Amino acid sequence: MITDGFGLTTLPTPKTDSRPREVVLAFDSFKGSLSSEEACRCVGEALHAKFGTSIRVIHIPMSDGGEGSLDLLAPLLGLDVVRVDSVDALGRPITCEYLLDTLKSVAYIEVARTAGLPQVSDVPLKPLEASSFGVGVIIADALRRGAQELNIFLGGSATTDGGAGLVSALGVKLIGHGGMELSPGGGALGELERVDTEHVNPSVFSAQWRFITDIDAHLTGENGPARRYSPQKGAQPGDVQILERSIEHLARVLETQHGCNLRNLAGIGAAGGMAALPAALFETSFQRGGMFFATQLGLVDAMKTADIVVTGEGAFDQQSLDGKVVGTIAELVAQHERVIPVVVIAGDVSEAPSGDVPGITAVFSIAEGAVSREELFVNARSLLTRQALNVVSLFLQTRIPGRDD
Repeated sequence: MITDGFGLTTLPTPKTDSRPREVVLAFDSFKGSLSSEEACRCVGEALHAKFGTSIRVIHIPMSDGGEGSLDLLAPLLGLDVVRVDSVDALGRPITCEYLLDTLKSVAYIEVARTAGLPQVSDVPLKPLEASSFGVGVIIADALRRGAQELNIFLGGSATTDGGAGLVSALGVKLIGHGGMELSPGGGALGELERVDTEHVNPSVFSAQWRFITDIDAHLTGENGPARRYSPQKGAQPGDVQILERSIEHLARVLETQHGCNLRNLAGIGAAGGMAALPAALFETSFQRGGMFFATQLGLVDAMKTADIVVTGEGAFDQQSLDGKVVGTIAELVAQHERVIPVVVIAGDVSEAPSGDVPGITAVFSIAEGAVSREELFVNARSLLTRQALNVVSLFLQTRIPGRDD
């Protein structure tokens, strides 16, 4: 038996064939503790130190399309970072960044950087008034600079306004009772009578809009932005009821005026339903964030030769399977021609899905016995590293060279 510097007791690493075992690290962020890059890096360094050349570690930090999306894309794509003055979800001035590919006329915009919860964490939340207007300001800037394709990462917003603020910033007028324009926020949508696009710049209509979603939420109902997610944005029970009625009313108006039923479109409820009005007015498409990054960052290709995939996030629960990173990996593996072990290591697994999950081999917590959430946050790096070493050590012991390739 050997005890390493992490206090981990393992058997000696077995002899292997000439090909190093390929270990793919594809972590999502451990919110409040580790970014996806940090999680991959600390585990990768420990694996290299312990196993040397007997394994090949492939780092693929992942995102589901929420916060941190641009941080992953920027070094990969090497694009221009554009800074523009905008406003946060409460209308306060803020300077934001987005990515612009001037050669291909493609913009990458992360709503969490403009209308996100962190930007308004210093004041009481206003769930009925919070607006996506600032996101529309960013989009307008990208269009003025020649963008013809818009990749908009939904997730992490402080809003539940169905995209009302976003389209207002682009010249759309939302007309309520008496011919007056609506006030900002989702709470006012219950007064909507019609949508006026007469003064919208033609470039808005000619652009290709792609919404990249971090959840599969519908527009209304139990899985919608009002009932399921607005409480995370400060909505009290009465606010939730107002927002649900308002979003439902918006859906009816869009169906009557534009002939589109958006209620059950997967992903339309992400970021407070921010894609609803754009989807009714402009040429749009949707893609799951996990699948977008799996393709863009090379995970799909890496899995072709991977011997094991180690993934994880702060909390593994049913939501993890709804288009997020872990669920995307499980989906890819379940459809793969060969068996690829996938191990999930998460901070909290107390609400993990019961029974077998296709594509997932095993699930572990980083916790060592009963620990507080605060301890998990503080010690996430060392606990994650220790558990990952345990997992890979066991994997190398049980995989038999020459018989399981």
